[in-house]
Amino acid sequence: MTMSEKPSYEELEERIQALERAEHERQLAKSALQKIEDLYRGVVEDMPVLVCTFLPGGEITFVNKSYCEYFEKTSDELVGSNFLSLIPETDQNVVMENISALTAEAPTQSHEHTVIAPNGEIRWQRWTNRALFDERGAGSMYQSIGIDITEQKLAEEARR
Repeated sequence: MTMSEKPSYEELEERIQALERAEHERQLAKSALQKIEDLYRGVVEDMPVLVCTFLPGGEITFVNKSYCEYFEKTSDELVGSNFLSLIPETDQNVVMENISALTAEAPTQSHEHTVIAPNGEIRWQRWTNRALFDERGAGSMYQSIGIDITEQKLAEEARR
């Protein structure tokens, strides 16, 4: 068929049916993706560990319920803030150096550092960070899972 020829009714109907099938498949894929996302979010929200995601500069993009409870803040208060504000200045550079050292070849690492609890107390946490990279190989987002290890640190100190 050349550009000057008009498609027949049957050809138009076939095209419409193909578009409808493609749209139906897209909707099925979207629904499946939403179910997976809901499942993932439910698992992460119910975890007893602290979970967050953040951008390269430290801006928080997601926190789970345990993270909110630990720092006694809502998700709305935390998302958009910088997680460094929860860390004493003495540890901030080391934390960022650990995160900056992540590469596509070594995308995960764990480290311990202090945090400032809501009551002002200094506590210890252990974090495992995973970097996600963009098509250029630059760290575009980070996922972190943390636990409070203050009691363990105090017990170690007491043994010494």
